[in-house]
Amino acid sequence: AFVAAPKGWGRFTVAKFLGKKVANEPGVRTLVVVTVYQPIPGNAYAKGMQKAGAGEDVTKDLIADVEEVLEKMGTGGASIIMVGDFNAPVCAPIPTNCSQTKKKTAKLWKELANKLGLVNAFFQKHGRSTTTYKNGDGATWIDHALVSSHLMENGGITMVATLSGEGKQGKSAGLLRSCHIPSILEIDTTIVLGCNPDGTTAQGVRPKSGGPRIKLSNKKQCDAYRDILETQRIPWKEEKLSWKALGKELES
Repeated sequence: AFVAAPKGWGRFTVAKFLGKKVANEPGVRTLVVVTVYQPIPGNAYAKGMQKAGAGEDVTKDLIADVEEVLEKMGTGGASIIMVGDFNAPVCAPIPTNCSQTKKKTAKLWKELANKLGLVNAFFQKHGRSTTTYKNGDGATWIDHALVSSHLMENGGITMVATLSGEGKQGKSAGLLRSCHIPSILEIDTTIVLGCNPDGTTAQGVRPKSGGPRIKLSNKKQCDAYRDILETQRIPWKEEKLSWKALGKELES
């Protein structure tokens, strides 16, 4: 099932994936993925929304709409992954120079995260902050992946990373000419959906903790991984900004 923002303002989407039924469990394993764009209160986008009928507080309006769709779609027993540009440090350390507007936005999203049982995947995995937006000398962490806490506890999330060297700074025009920095969230489908990536039943098999992982210090391993990605990528005009140009930017 897939739902785009009902009001047509492009703020969020919700997709629901049905997996397989695992022995001794009441139903099939389900994953709900939410993508979010949080308008900055007071900017042109937010003002346009208000003229189109949004409430005075665009953050509360957005969160209310997301909750309504999740309730209609049904998320009971499902794992949830919510990713996107929140324009605030959500479920993460608050920087000392954080504006009151961003603090308020962060508080509202944290309330929803607590209600849904979500945690910040990167912070839970690494115990520190990162950077997902660079423009000149400015660097912030405004893009997040909020995931069901049980996915962090049972190994459902196997990797969370940011390509910290990207963004518009110095001579760099940014990946795809964006100030935003790509983030990577990898899941184990055998845990999250009870099936292998091709959809076949996983029969409850669980990988042992500390299993094989790609190590940045292993050049041969990294090169092989990038070669595989190159065979699967979708080409774009900015060829020089493809995986081959990322070098050692992956921050694990």
